Amino acid sequence: MDEALVLEAQAEASLDLVRATVLRLLHDGGVSPRLVALGVARVAGELGASIAAAEGPGLERVLGELAGFMCAAGREHHALMRAEEVPAAAA
Repeated sequence: MDEALVLEAQAEASLDLVRATVLRLLHDGGVSPRLVALGVARVAGELGASIAAAEGPGLERVLGELAGFMCAAGREHHALMRAEEVPAAAA
């Protein structure tokens, strides 16, 4: 199997686990979405610091890449949510 496909499969599996955990916290734990988002952002920052320490690309570079990725994902998800609202509003 191609290394890129393996990495993509690992990334997708990781995303699925994180999403499932977040949904469980929101559904069962009564935790506010804002607090969950802040917690996930903190963990991402901690992981970024660990990546920078282990791989040496520089902390600000890693954190900047994470922030850019988060912003792009948020914009994409927001656009999808807005697109889903339009048909419902037209009905």
